[in-house]
Amino acid sequence: TLCGAAQADVEVVPSVAPKDGLYDVLFPVALPDEGTFDWIDSFMQKHPEYDELSDRKILEWAQHSGLWKPKATGWKTSNDKPEFNFGLPGMDDHSVRRVLRAVAPTVPRNYVIMEVKSNLIDSERRATLQKFSAPYFRKTARVVMGEPSQEFKQVQLDKLLKEKQEKANIAWRAKKAEAQRKRDIERRQKELADMRKKADEARKKAAEEAKEKGLELEAEAEAEADAAMEIDPDTVDVMSVEDVADLGSGEPLFSSFSHEDWALLAIRYELFLLVHSFKKDLDDPDRPSFSGKDLSFYYSKYFKKHFGLRSFNVDSVEGLAALIKDTLSVDSKTSFLQVLLPEDTPIANFVKLAELHRRDRVRRLDAGDESAELKFPRASAAAPSHPPPGGLKPAGGHQAPAQKPGVLRPQGAGSGPRPGLPHGSVGGMVPQGQGQKRPATQPASLWVAKQPRTGMFFKR
Repeated sequence: TLCGAAQADVEVVPSVAPKDGLYDVLFPVALPDEGTFDWIDSFMQKHPEYDELSDRKILEWAQHSGLWKPKATGWKTSNDKPEFNFGLPGMDDHSVRRVLRAVAPTVPRNYVIMEVKSNLIDSERRATLQKFSAPYFRKTARVVMGEPSQEFKQVQLDKLLKEKQEKANIAWRAKKAEAQRKRDIERRQKELADMRKKADEARKKAAEEAKEKGLELEAEAEAEADAAMEIDPDTVDVMSVEDVADLGSGEPLFSSFSHEDWALLAIRYELFLLVHSFKKDLDDPDRPSFSGKDLSFYYSKYFKKHFGLRSFNVDSVEGLAALIKDTLSVDSKTSFLQVLLPEDTPIANFVKLAELHRRDRVRRLDAGDESAELKFPRASAAAPSHPPPGGLKPAGGHQAPAQKPGVLRPQGAGSGPRPGLPHGSVGGMVPQGQGQKRPATQPASLWVAKQPRTGMFFKR
């Protein structure tokens, strides 16, 4: 309540009773947009003992209390009936206005009922007068029309002059700032011109010096070129190479890569991305990775292509991890795949690891270790570009691709259904014969379009 408010939050004004015991209730009667609110402002300055009752005063009290409302613009802006768009039901539905009009007649004070429209309409003015029917109120109508007084004219003239002076000050400050901006631009342009002149002089001087020492520079350049040509890629420190595409002589670090080196480089980077992506997508500290038997499933799910261990001439994921042990390992307790490189590893580092592995195999082969030799199966030949004889086309424009003999799709289907997948399906595809190897099916022609996979993770 008001009685319980802190002393710092209220302004205590002593109550002064009128001499005749009657409090004035003043009703200004004026035309809209004829300086009515300018008149009430000057009246309230001369008579601070009056309290103004109006919608604009309610807005002023609300803003002083810390309520915020957007600035009203447009044709709805009005001093007599301003918009109550605070976003609070008690304010926007004018409940505060109704409460104030009900309480004010019970508190004996001098009031100014500043309602331009209501004071002009007879029925609304009578309803307001009826509320102040207590014997200690003296109700007075103040007609504010006609020729204004000289004092009022002077106040309005001073107000207009003040507004005009403020606009002139703003324009003067803007003009001053623009002039300063132009001076700064001119100064900066002069500085740039001086810098360009000095740079041109320095270039001319350098060109003259280079011309004088042309033979010496040419000899040095030839010596550097000879030194670059003598760079042996097999003797370069791999991890200190800055640009894997150019060792300094124009030759890349991967110039000696074979089919097996490119295959191991690709699988290094793909498994690195796969395990880190799985960890981020699952976001489960208890399962940071997946087991080797699920590798084919997640590989095809993330990269949308088939994965087979036979492409690397190994029979198990552990065998594949042994080939890329600098990047991947298999946990002996949980059988989870573990990536040994942090997630911010640059792509160039994978090229460097592949080169180190290649050099190690070469050294072992030179020492007589035949187990270091790698031979990966090559991809089958591409389909012929000419149409099949007889103009044969697959029905519907698609035909399911043939499967390699003895290969399951996806790998590890015999381990049973995974959680969250339909019964009897693995990776959204129904296995052929529950773990039985699927026989090869020879298509009618090699000139076929691949049929898109369908299922839980593949949509047409």
